[in-house]
Amino acid sequence: MIGWLFFFYFLIFFLVFSVHDFKKAKGEKNGKISLKVFLLPIILGLIIIFLSVIKLYFIYKILVLFLAFLTFLLSYWHWGKSIGKWWRG
Repeated sequence: MIGWLFFFYFLIFFLVFSVHDFKKAKGEKNGKISLKVFLLPIILGLIIIFLSVIKLYFIYKILVLFLAFLTFLLSYWHWGKSIGKWWRG
């Protein structure tokens, strides 16, 4: 059950994150897809699975996601240039 749920979320996140990368890879000669297209959906899928396995109440899941978003936002504020360089490849 957990494996199928992870695959479902991975597929959704993969489709969301890969649209831009596939358009970008079409113009290049080699057409390689970058690692971040696979890495981000795996991480987000694992987070969703982790939150669904731990039978947290709905409000706590929202708080955990809010704190994760806030942490990412503050990290991006501090290391924004480095993250931007990594994101662009």
